[in-house]
Amino acid sequence: MLLTFSNFDRSLEKNFIYESRPKLTVGVSGGPDSLALVILLNRWLIKKRGELIALIIDHRIRKESFFESIKTKNFLISKGIKSKILFVPNRKVKDGKPIQARVNRFEKLLNYCKKNNIFHLFLGHHLDDNIETFILRKIAGSNFEGLNSIQFTTVIGKIQVVRPLLFYTKKEILRFNKK
Repeated sequence: MLLTFSNFDRSLEKNFIYESRPKLTVGVSGGPDSLALVILLNRWLIKKRGELIALIIDHRIRKESFFESIKTKNFLISKGIKSKILFVPNRKVKDGKPIQARVNRFEKLLNYCKKNNIFHLFLGHHLDDNIETFILRKIAGSNFEGLNSIQFTTVIGKIQVVRPLLFYTKKEILRFNKK
């Protein structure tokens, strides 16, 4: 399916349960997937008279991460999108391992949502991520439940985690970004 504003809107309306005037957060890494997602959600929320805040995580693993966070925030501000940088405490940055960074990032995002009574967290995982997850789990010998891979929606401690780009490939997302 081609990633367009109208296709994204239709998919969201069909697969996402939300209140009137929804308040959403979206995790933004600064990469093409999360930037496409935040642009798509911002446009959709304007029509819904909702509220969006983009959350950028400075995981403090690389020296450049702070400057990359600022650059991403400035880009979002230029698009009229409210954003906030969340910092991972130094004590949580152990060996700089990707798995630890992922856990820290997810924890920061969920905690922000809980503290601010926001019930929807959007993430930019796409179809290629889901295929990769399935293959890795298959190789590792996952059971049937584990092979379900990444779900469109998951509820974690009263927070609905939504991944609306799961219907789109990385190539389609990049094509959308170019346009």
